[in-house]
Amino acid sequence: VPVLGGETIYHPSYNDNCLVNVAALGIVEEDRIIHSYVPKKAKSEPYVFILIGKSTDQTGFGGASFSSATLDSDDDMKNVGAVQVHDPFLKRVVVEAIKAMTQELHDQDIEIGFKDLGAGGISCAVSELAAASGFGSEIQLESVNVAHDGLPPEVITCSETQERFCVAVPETVADRVCEIFNVDFDLPRLYHQAGAAIIGKVTQDPHFIVYNGKEQVCHLPINVITTEVQVERNAQSKPIQKHADYEGVPVSEIASLCQSVLGSPQVISKRYVYRFYDNAVRGDTVIYPGEGDAVAVTPVEGCPTGLVVSMDSNVYGEVDPYVSGAAAVAEAVRNIVSVGATPIALTDCLNYGNPEKPEVFFDFEEGVKGISDASNALGFIEGEPLPIISGNVSFYNESSNGKAVVPSPVILAVGRLSHYEKGLTMQLQSSDSRLVLIGDRFPEFGGTLIRQFKEGLNGAAPQVRFSEEARANKVLHSLIQQEKIRSCHDISTGGLWVTLCEMVLGERGNARVGAVLNVPESLDPFTVFFSENGGYLCEVSSDECEGVVDSFKNQNVFVSEIGHTQNVLEVTLSKDSSIIGSFLASDLEAIWNQRSTLNV
Repeated sequence: VPVLGGETIYHPSYNDNCLVNVAALGIVEEDRIIHSYVPKKAKSEPYVFILIGKSTDQTGFGGASFSSATLDSDDDMKNVGAVQVHDPFLKRVVVEAIKAMTQELHDQDIEIGFKDLGAGGISCAVSELAAASGFGSEIQLESVNVAHDGLPPEVITCSETQERFCVAVPETVADRVCEIFNVDFDLPRLYHQAGAAIIGKVTQDPHFIVYNGKEQVCHLPINVITTEVQVERNAQSKPIQKHADYEGVPVSEIASLCQSVLGSPQVISKRYVYRFYDNAVRGDTVIYPGEGDAVAVTPVEGCPTGLVVSMDSNVYGEVDPYVSGAAAVAEAVRNIVSVGATPIALTDCLNYGNPEKPEVFFDFEEGVKGISDASNALGFIEGEPLPIISGNVSFYNESSNGKAVVPSPVILAVGRLSHYEKGLTMQLQSSDSRLVLIGDRFPEFGGTLIRQFKEGLNGAAPQVRFSEEARANKVLHSLIQQEKIRSCHDISTGGLWVTLCEMVLGERGNARVGAVLNVPESLDPFTVFFSENGGYLCEVSSDECEGVVDSFKNQNVFVSEIGHTQNVLEVTLSKDSSIIGSFLASDLEAIWNQRSTLNV
């Protein structure tokens, strides 16, 4: 499976609690979609639950509660016991068997419900399949394939043993489904006690009932453990600076700050991370990690349409949790637009500390509001938001000393590229181009990278101005489709300065051309170079520049022809014909490609 990019962020709060968020994408034919609920046909036809895959053991028992516990090194053995043990080789065979099962049932026009087993194991998978359609369930634990005898009923019911699935099928085909796994694919021979087994039935009474032999060990209204689980939390607001007071920074300091920012662990090339993975397996990758703001693949054989993905987060939550959520969505959308694709959907993983603490729950509430407002404002279909089609919340991300991670909403955006040949990369292409800045710069430096290198800056996070961002996104998208943009890169961490350097250096650090930026007389150089407000830097041919600028002006979007490319492999920053700093591309590459700065 190709690894289609991602984001690497360093922050002191992650030192005690590292976060790794992964999103998986799949392609399915519309008429082959299987839902994660018991089909309505179960009202008139008996349906049963079949457990598929690895034999159930105690690994992962309490995994869900473990993920909601405070990590403590004194409990290492307990922690290890709660972690699921994966077997990717068995899973590969199970997946192939699942394909055979779904194909056979599809050919017979048989409706099924299907879920993988995650948190809560059998208890969650079965109850969620049933409750989603208003049914109940009756489970017999002695029918469950277990790895060894003596497992207590609570372990069998709630263990999070990996490589397991639950399928609800008509009773008439249950034996054949089990035969596919146990005989056709011979799972019991591959792994002790693995396979498929009928473990219970769908009931019309909406209760979750579990038997251990003849003993009833659970009998609950099914909604009590699914849709009606409620906990009251209190949110405690905190002062958040919104006004950006700014007294200015001497121009003489800018050149030195440029080098410091470029050498930050947040900015330096992450090639050593993403090249560790296979980005090209299957041969469908069109825009590789690092080549553009998003990665593009052509997943459907013979079809030129591209699937584009970008995953983004930030650390603005340490000063403004609302902006953190909104900015994560806005940046993910900009990254999709930058390569010429149309954003079509979002998913999220929301990482926060202990929600029982009112100040943490406030951060969570604000982050969700920011995500909601941004997705409502930045959709590409008139009157419709960008849909958030899935998501995950990860709480209790803190260590035993009570130190929580910075609020960390992670957003994955998916886009559609009309034709892979229209995909745009970020590296500057030609020595005779104009450079166009899109999106106004504001002196809002809270949570930004430059604050690590310059004291006394205000704490107002870069605000997301939804209306202007939406207009800018749509104008740029249209211009890319018209092939009027040569290269493009969005502005985010490190501001315009980092955006320019990455466009000069490209994915490998091999500059093709140099660049000159000249700050307009009305703008402050420090703000122009280091503000992280959303925007873009675009490379445009001289012939197209006037028309491109007019296109943005006509939609009331801030735009400025701010520089040009050059044959000389250096980057020059100036204002009013006075040079602020001049850097050889080779020197910038040496700073940007080093890893010795990773003393974090």
